[in-house]
Amino acid sequence: MSWTKDRKEILASDTWKKAPAKKDKKHFCGGKPGRFHKPEIVRRNENYALGKACSTAPEWKRVLFGSNWYCYHQEICSRCGKILRHYITEQECPDRASVAQR
Repeated sequence: MSWTKDRKEILASDTWKKAPAKKDKKHFCGGKPGRFHKPEIVRRNENYALGKACSTAPEWKRVLFGSNWYCYHQEICSRCGKILRHYITEQECPDRASVAQR
């Protein structure tokens, strides 16, 4: 048998399969498809946020960014610890309710 004949037989018998697509794991808790994150709002653990309470924004921040509230909370998954949102809105801040009651 010649090399070209063997090669032709091998190529004729092989069937090409498409590679399977990768699973989209980054939107699920622990990378397990179908297991959704369990969101929880907690205070940030950064140095500048330690010991500070959420409060109204200073004048320069209101002028530049148009925000009236500065919040030191973030949304994380209570199961895996992934940060889902670094910043939450003024209405979602747990400290906002305590300031409004005063």
